[in-house]
Parts: sequence; structure tokens; C-alpha cells
Amino acid sequence: YTALGAFLTYATTFTCLEVLHVALGLVKTSIGPTFTQAFGRTWTVWGVLYTLSTSRSSFAFTGLALAWSISEVVRYSFYVSNLIYGKPLGFVQWARYNLFIVLYPLGAGCEWWLMWRGLGEAREWWGLYAGWMVFSMAVYPLLFPGQYWYMVKQRRKVMKARREEVERKGQ
Repeated sequence: YTALGAFLTYATTFTCLEVLHVALGLVKTSIGPTFTQAFGRTWTVWGVLYTLSTSRSSFAFTGLALAWSISEVVRYSFYVSNLIYGKPLGFVQWARYNLFIVLYPLGAGCEWWLMWRGLGEAREWWGLYAGWMVFSMAVYPLLFPGQYWYMVKQRRKVMKARREEVERKGQ
């Protein structure tokens, strides 16, 4: 956390602009999943990691940083290749719609674990804050399936279109 924490905190905070981009129609996606992900990540970096020092020393911080970093490199490579070539590069598209299968549960699980690690410190610091953390921990398992299945549906649609395109070119 010492080496990466500040960068991760500010980089994650800037991703909140993605909600604005969706609202303004600059990006074609649903605002619900975008808001949920931006809020969850921002809460994790500011509400958990920045605020609660006990959460920073967990192995889950490394898992979270890896999952988020790989996800973002792939996602922004997808956007850039779309801008440059008018469509995503094949490998980048494949990575975007397949790596989440592992990275999304890893990231969400690490976020949850970091809250768990910081819960004792939150109780000492302020009871209402600890209550919010318990609420957040209870909501994560309820929201995660919707977020995950949204991505699965997107994957199914994109990968089907990709298969059909490959088959057309092969004929």
C-alpha cells in the first residue's frame, strides 16, 4: 500500500467520471452497473483503505490491485483500439470479455475482505461507520450477482457476434 496506495486512490477517484460519460451519452452502456462499480471502488479506496490502516496490510490489497490493474489495462486498451481502428483488436476484445470471469470475483472478494479486515478499527473509530461497513459487507453479495451476470450477458452477445464474423470471413 505504501508504494501504490496514493496512485490507486486518485486513479480510482477519476474513474467516477465514467458515470458522467454514460450520463452524457459519450459511452454506450448502462448507468446502473457503471455507477455501482464506480461507487464500490471509490468506497474501497477512500472509505476502507485510506481511512482504516488495518485493511492495508492484507494480502487482499495485492489481489485487489492486480485484479483492478489488469481489468483497467484491458478496458482502456479496448477503448483506444476502438478509437484508432473503429473496432477493438481481436485479442483485446477477447481479453475484455473473458478475463472478467476470474478478475471480477477476485476484485470483489478482495474488496469485501478488506472491509472485513478494517471492521475492528472502524468499531473503535466510530460506531456508525462500522455500521455502514457491515451494511456494505451485507450488500456486496446481493449486488455482485447482478453485476457479474450483466457482464456474462454482454460477453455472450459480443462473443456470438465475433464468432459469426469469423465464420463469415471463412466462407
